[in-house]
Amino acid sequence: MATRGNAPEDRAATVAELRNAVETILSGVRESVLAMRERAADDRDHYDDMFSAVHRRFDRVDARLDEIDRRRPTIGFGGGPEAGQPT
Repeated sequence: MATRGNAPEDRAATVAELRNAVETILSGVRESVLAMRERAADDRDHYDDMFSAVHRRFDRVDARLDEIDRRRPTIGFGGGPEAGQPT
């Protein structure tokens, strides 16, 4: 049991131990936050890549549909006499 003569020393040791414990905990929290931030950045890059790939695919489909639309014959697809409908 501590005597009255070394009570300030005991308090200083206890404060130092608490400070070390808090610094250890904060260090772990910092590392966790940095790891989560890095993983989020990696995920964001992954989803950006996926979005870009899908967007390029839709652009190709859209271009193909435009090409088909330009090449298809107008006979049978219009609403006028050229479609074979009576006037």
